[in-house]
Amino acid sequence: MALLLRAAGIPARVVGGYRVSEWNAGGGYHVVRERNAHAWVEAWLGASWQTVDPTPASQLDASQPTRTPFWGAAWETALRIVSSLAGDALRHAPGLAALAALLALFGAALRALGRQR
Repeated sequence: MALLLRAAGIPARVVGGYRVSEWNAGGGYHVVRERNAHAWVEAWLGASWQTVDPTPASQLDASQPTRTPFWGAAWETALRIVSSLAGDALRHAPGLAALAALLALFGAALRALGRQR
């Protein structure tokens, strides 16, 4: 399509992105999956770029909006929460390791004092 438009003297470009239609009601966001990757053509018509997608609507996932099933939405939301918590834990890991080392030293010192008595 882009080549045909250019051959006809119309500026055209190929654009890549995602075309999504799945909505996760539990998390309140659109679900973007690898299978939603899509490329389309834009042509300079008049004073702006206009989308000219030669893909039949029946071939596009987004032609039939869907909702993520409840358990799928719950699972994806749980994964986002765990991922966020894991990121926080990794950011604080050096401090937590130092605290654990201090507590271990304190516990060893208490045991040593208990043996001396």
